Amino acid sequence: MSLNQGNDVTVCFISSQNVANLSAEEFAIASTNSEFAATGLKTDSKVRVSRFNNISKRDKNLSA
Repeated sequence: MSLNQGNDVTVCFISSQNVANLSAEEFAIASTNSEFAATGLKTDSKVRVSRFNNISKRDKNLSA
């Protein structure tokens, strides 16, 4: 991962638990999707867009 530009990284929570039950703030990433292999995930997952964080390179060791 190259983080040479900018000061922050935004991350979203991803869960493989209870994928069939999505809230309005979640969407599924199915292992049957043709682009699934590129995600690096191991199984069907859901992205929880209601749960995200900004991480500053100054706060964490995120230098390239």
